Amino acid sequence: MITGKQRKPDILTNQRIIECKNINWVWVKRKKTKKVIIEQFQDLKNLAQQYNESNKENIRLVISSKQPVPRHWRRWFEQEEIGLEID
Repeated sequence: MITGKQRKPDILTNQRIIECKNINWVWVKRKKTKKVIIEQFQDLKNLAQQYNESNKENIRLVISSKQPVPRHWRRWFEQEEIGLEID
């Protein structure tokens, strides 16, 4: 259940929280813009973790991107244990 000021995911299934993005990842270099994007992903990751803890589930956050994702972002997703799908 999503409550309070938590962000709402684009798609919620029994196995995944999916956040859809159609952004130019190369453009996300500005410190302020990057910070906002990272905070959004971390909030959604926390939402998945809270859900898992209270429901004894293993739901996973996945970012679905329409644009190619640079290597440094792919590494960041991997380090944060956030799934990545490129459409």
